[in-house]
Amino acid sequence: MTFKRVLAAIVFTAASEASFGFNLTLGSSEQLPDSERHWASSWAAAVINLYKGPVHEEITLASLNCSAAKDCQTGLESEGIMVDAIMDGIRWNDNPTFEITMGPGCRNQKIKLGKNELGCWLASMARAEAAAGKKPRSGEWPFSLVARSHFRDMQFLHSMASIQDKSHQATADQILMWAEFFYRASMGEWKLMTKLEDLPNFARFRRPFRGTGWTVGMLVDYEWKNAPRARGIALGSLLHMVQDSFAGCHVVRRTVQYKDGAYASEIDAFLRFEEQSSHKHSIEDASDQWRRDFADGRPNPVSFGQALLSYRRAGAAWKEGPEALVRSYYVLSDAAKTTNTTRQAAKSRCNREPEESRDYGKGA
Repeated sequence: MTFKRVLAAIVFTAASEASFGFNLTLGSSEQLPDSERHWASSWAAAVINLYKGPVHEEITLASLNCSAAKDCQTGLESEGIMVDAIMDGIRWNDNPTFEITMGPGCRNQKIKLGKNELGCWLASMARAEAAAGKKPRSGEWPFSLVARSHFRDMQFLHSMASIQDKSHQATADQILMWAEFFYRASMGEWKLMTKLEDLPNFARFRRPFRGTGWTVGMLVDYEWKNAPRARGIALGSLLHMVQDSFAGCHVVRRTVQYKDGAYASEIDAFLRFEEQSSHKHSIEDASDQWRRDFADGRPNPVSFGQALLSYRRAGAAWKEGPEALVRSYYVLSDAAKTTNTTRQAAKSRCNREPEESRDYGKGA
């Protein structure tokens, strides 16, 4: 397959920046073999899926007790954290800003999935797609953040397991570590120019960025310089990560009801995207089961968001409630404590059928 031919055949236009609508079509200037045309169509679907599903926006608005973003208040306006920054944050996990460090015509470009950047965005994803399922090498950072979070070593940004995770506990530990970073970044505990390698007590967090020179601002701010916006993005990204844990192709959860009628949630497995059908994955991502769970008082992402935002408005430090809250949503069942992630991923109902081609149209 010649990636350049496929990339040259894709025409990208932004239909409406406000509605996050995108239109991708295959160009007719060059006839592509069916295999390459399918690959290009799959990637076009992947880009569209990044923004077409409103589920994260709907859950977040419900957590903010709002019906529409234009009429919504965060309760953090005094800090300069507005609704649009939090909404950018819940989209960050699917489309984090990143800088291309390799590849012809893309080197040193900052990519935010804009009109003139699709070729580099796709090339970055193609590199990760080609390496999907292979064990990571030392120094994974040449892959872009968006590629790593969908195919490689950073799938925990979607509450999913990565191939290097030896256990479900290892995945949970990564999620909790990033939750702490996101929350503390939302509190403005570090200057945006602080290098990730210099963050204290974040040894495992720093590892994916070793040698990159990346700063806090480069990770959580699309502009890399706007502190209030960066805090909102970090908060929204944390909301997205936990929201994803309620999607059926991300996490296998079970709800437990005690004799007093109270509910609790346990995790049986974190799943991996490499083995999955994008069609099955998208169906689960679009589920509105969260609405019923919220109405019934079962564990759900809306209640999590309400509690987290309450802590954030009160200025609570990570250790003063937010950490215990996040941990309560990632309690592992006895089965998860004894089951290997790779073995569990092989049994997922979200996986591709043997005859189904690999299709990475992943959305949430």
